[in-house]
Amino acid sequence: MDQIKILISSYNKLFNWLQKTSFKGFDPYDALNSNCKFYTKNRNFRLIITYINKFSPINFRKILKIKKSIDKQAISLIIRSLIILDYRKRVNINKYINYLINKSENKIYGYFCWNGHNYWIQTRNEYQSPKMPGIIGTESCAQTLFDYHKIYPDEKTKSVLFSVRDFFLNFLYCEYKNQCFFRYKPSSSKNEFIYNASIIAAMYILRINNYFNLDYGTSEAKKAVTSVLKQQKKNGSWYYSINLDTNKEKKQIDFHQGFILDSILEYLKYYPNEYIQKSYLLGLHFYKNNQFNEYGLSYFRFPRKNPIDIHNQAQGIITFSRGRKISDENLDFAQKIAIWTIKNMQDTDGFFYYQKYQFINNKIPYIRWAQAWMLYALSILISELNKK
Repeated sequence: MDQIKILISSYNKLFNWLQKTSFKGFDPYDALNSNCKFYTKNRNFRLIITYINKFSPINFRKILKIKKSIDKQAISLIIRSLIILDYRKRVNINKYINYLINKSENKIYGYFCWNGHNYWIQTRNEYQSPKMPGIIGTESCAQTLFDYHKIYPDEKTKSVLFSVRDFFLNFLYCEYKNQCFFRYKPSSSKNEFIYNASIIAAMYILRINNYFNLDYGTSEAKKAVTSVLKQQKKNGSWYYSINLDTNKEKKQIDFHQGFILDSILEYLKYYPNEYIQKSYLLGLHFYKNNQFNEYGLSYFRFPRKNPIDIHNQAQGIITFSRGRKISDENLDFAQKIAIWTIKNMQDTDGFFYYQKYQFINNKIPYIRWAQAWMLYALSILISELNKK
């Protein structure tokens, strides 16, 4: 079987598995999506149970009565992948487009915006409400609506797209300590500059403005892109974030590198620039040669190699597939990542494993982190190969 047939077969197996689940499932961070109140009332219990569920290869969710649910970001990625491969007739897309619109937090914030999840999340630093929108969840849902609008244009969806742009600009845009950026969410401090989130918000604004020939927010978005470019290290990498009061960076290098590179590549489509292209090429070189091995295996967080995480694999497929615009060698590498992932991390039932260690696999079939991202990644790769 040649590679394109392997990829299409893998996609169909995954999609069939997702259909059987009605697109409902578990998430690495869903420990508090439970009717059990004995551990949800105490901060330390919440944190412990969240991390146990996130890292354990044994799924305790049935015991803890954690419910399967529809994840808004997962649905947005799934629907987007069906649009890319013209699988629209296999699912009632209008149903899920309306679902996303109805699940927005616009009644609270006055603009369309989303939290990607529908449950509380306890982290070391905060107790996150499912009503608190963020850039990643908002942009993911809005991008799906944008892809839908390009096929089925209507004024309702168009107004939602503009509302999201205005949410980013009026709620999240910030100029602080000589930096221009978008805060991750309305509750984020003005000193917290998260690189990948900021450039994703900026590119959403530029994408919408370029498509509809508008200008509102273009200047702010361009300045935000420039601020991210300035944070690139000499070796081509970006860390995760910086505290602008202390200048202390969070030195985390993983799939977020791909988020930034995809954004820069799109920026170059609208505004060709030799300096920015050099930044992209340097970043892509680092991504390929330091975050993956020659067989298409991603490293967990550079320089830490294990475990092999499905989200890293999926993002590699996406970024190198899109990098075909620069060189066909990137598309070849995307295929290499995909084939390795299919052979080593896809179950015979069709779903993908969460993480792979040297001697054990975490096979819990997380709906967003694994399945939705891999469906989206495979759709992009197959689409690019079909253009050959």
